[in-house]
Amino acid sequence: MKARKHIHHIQKTIVIGLCLAIAPAAWSQTTTLTLEQAVQQGLASNKTVQSAQYDVEAKQSLRKTAGDIGRFTAVGMIGQYNSYEKADNNITVSQTIPFPTVFAARAALGDANIKSSELTLAATQNEIAYQVKSTWYHLAYLHALNTWYTRTDSLWKAFAQAAALRQRTGETNLLEKVTAESRYLQAQTQLHQNQRDIDIYKQRLQTVLHSAAGVDVESIKLTARPRPAADTAAGPENPRIGWYRQQVAVASKERAVEKSGLAPELILGYFNQTLIGTPRAEGTTALATKSDRYQGFEVGVSFPLWFKPQVARVRAAEYTRLTAQTRYEQELRNYSGEVSVLNQEVDKLYTSLTYYESSALPRAELILKQANLALRGGEIGYLELIQAVSTAAELQVGYLETLNNYNQAVVRLELLLGQR
Repeated sequence: MKARKHIHHIQKTIVIGLCLAIAPAAWSQTTTLTLEQAVQQGLASNKTVQSAQYDVEAKQSLRKTAGDIGRFTAVGMIGQYNSYEKADNNITVSQTIPFPTVFAARAALGDANIKSSELTLAATQNEIAYQVKSTWYHLAYLHALNTWYTRTDSLWKAFAQAAALRQRTGETNLLEKVTAESRYLQAQTQLHQNQRDIDIYKQRLQTVLHSAAGVDVESIKLTARPRPAADTAAGPENPRIGWYRQQVAVASKERAVEKSGLAPELILGYFNQTLIGTPRAEGTTALATKSDRYQGFEVGVSFPLWFKPQVARVRAAEYTRLTAQTRYEQELRNYSGEVSVLNQEVDKLYTSLTYYESSALPRAELILKQANLALRGGEIGYLELIQAVSTAAELQVGYLETLNNYNQAVVRLELLLGQR
């Protein structure tokens, strides 16, 4: 009699567990970061983004070197360069100035490098935003999974206790007891592993946010993320693809700089000197002293007598440009293919979500309700009950996995389309 009362108590526990399992999934965790807050914190604090910002500033500073005219030269000379007079002295200053086309080529290259670094920054920001969103959604998925595992863990525990008691009282065989205990142990393992996964992804989120304190996602019901407009023609708007395209422009500007190296350099100079002992003027016997100074100007050009090395540099720069062009075309082709495949993946997962939400989840709820009613009416055995609850659990877990895979595919598609 006492055993039967205990069985009845456990049976009530199972019924309560079934009712809880039917309830909507949520978790009672302290709200910490919304998705938008996490993305903003990641973009503001991540050191990779800061590094890319510094690179932009560096390229902007280098742009100012386009007008560099080289070093000014000043040479002093004293001694017997004109006569036996050792006190003669000469001061010569000169400046070699690149051909004007060189300045234009350098400026264009500087602008191209700035644009390249800005695209690197944008691509880095997109990548960090993607990492934050991907980690955030996976952590939210693990929390939803943990809620389900926690509820079913108590249910399977009640099953195992009831089966053990029924086996001792001779109301069932050993198979039911072993099956229930195995299912309970499996549920415990799933719960513990999922809790460890939550800890791991919390650490991942903290790392990508560069946060000194622990972080977690806000307590929400996990839902499907809206799908972005997929347009493979928008490839050049993707910062990563734009960066590859910009490398072609950079290589072209570098070739122009090398080509400008074939132009002559202009030389401007000025000298001021003494010519002690030299006649001061034609037809006079007066000689120049150290107080008499003579001055003049120099104008000239400088160019290589052997052009072949510079021509080789120009040719090498052209091959570099062709390399960048080929790489860009390949990356653009890869990008278009990846977007196409990912769109198909999103379509497939959306179809699965539609199935789960319109058919599988209502059926899972119906299975649990009917199992609850049948258990109360004594119309179902424990093995049948275990099978029914297992089926409902598989549907619920399958839905959460599909929902997470869908969200992961959507945020990946956003990355490819250059959307944050």
